[in-house]
Amino acid sequence: MLTIPERKSRLVKRFSDSLELWEFGPERIIDFSYSIYQTYKKVYGGRHAWESGYFEFGQILQEDVELMHHAHFFGITSPDRTILCTGRVYARSPWILFPLEKIWDCNVLKIARNARAIYHGGRLTVNKLALKERGYPGATSVELFKRVHVYSMAALRPEPGDAFFGELDELALRVYRFLGIPTRVLAEPLDYMGSKTYPVRLAMSDIRPDHWLDDIFTVRD
Repeated sequence: MLTIPERKSRLVKRFSDSLELWEFGPERIIDFSYSIYQTYKKVYGGRHAWESGYFEFGQILQEDVELMHHAHFFGITSPDRTILCTGRVYARSPWILFPLEKIWDCNVLKIARNARAIYHGGRLTVNKLALKERGYPGATSVELFKRVHVYSMAALRPEPGDAFFGELDELALRVYRFLGIPTRVLAEPLDYMGSKTYPVRLAMSDIRPDHWLDDIFTVRD
């Protein structure tokens, strides 16, 4: 049985286009997890004929609930509370291992041995269909991706000597490279929810001062 800790959602920022950035508490964790599942289903069900069911949704929800005490869950929502974009970040601890440690056997402590702190970023999705249906001309999927990226990572108060790890599917990896995010692939991909997925590292020291991601060092809510 899932046990959900007590914590309330909070509004982080209201943007000029009426969209809102929220850090979700337990009352919206099911919405958050289901939004992730639905996006995977829409993207990979059509592109790779991925057949999914509620078992996969249960896996996503279980992992999110287990991290509720430790992680920050973010979502950009429309005025009708529809989740358009998501992100989740948390710091590594001795009792919480990253997926790339458990699945790929990556030794993040060795890889980032000189890092001040080690973080994980994931659950990055954009619901393009919902965004298109609601019609926000200035809020493209790339723009929402940037917003949730900056504010979720900034919540951890990172410094240039820190390291971020994560797992990116083929589509996300292409987006990262298109946006100039310095990403290092650590191992061969494995199939995960309909797509090849890579373990990756983002070194804060690789971020150029003139890059939009540099805002993570200055943005504070």
